[in-house]
Amino acid sequence: MAKVISTFDLGKLSRKLSELVDDGLDSMATRVNHSIQKGIDTGVDIENKPFEPLGPARSSVRGPGAKILDDEGRMRKTTLIKASASGGKHTAIIRMSGRRAKGKYVGTLHNEGYTVTAGRFKGSTVPKRNWFGIPKDMRAGGKEYKKAIGLIKKDIRRAWKKHKF
Repeated sequence: MAKVISTFDLGKLSRKLSELVDDGLDSMATRVNHSIQKGIDTGVDIENKPFEPLGPARSSVRGPGAKILDDEGRMRKTTLIKASASGGKHTAIIRMSGRRAKGKYVGTLHNEGYTVTAGRFKGSTVPKRNWFGIPKDMRAGGKEYKKAIGLIKKDIRRAWKKHKF
């Protein structure tokens, strides 16, 4: 009976694993970014809880049923820097975009809450709305996290597949 020997091309596998790490990070970051955008669209924070309603001053100007955090579309303008484009650093970044106020992105102010210091809403308080961060579904054990990890594991298993010679 002939003996079958299984071998790996470790050089090829090593190169592939680096690519797989970047692809996995990109996939996770894309899903996190999508979840943040979905939260803005549906009016829920990263804990999957509804945003605190608009105050009376803002409601009177914007009208009933106005979307929270979607006044001018600035909150949706996040920047996604994929790991595969980060120069081999294996880092994916989701960054707030948009106009800065008081040295912070407007999104940061909404994430922390603040008091308006100028304009027609001067003196009104904007409540903390936890809109930016890693959403509950993308944290360890979450539904979207499990999907992403499953795809990453599948890709790694494919890379480790034995070749018989």
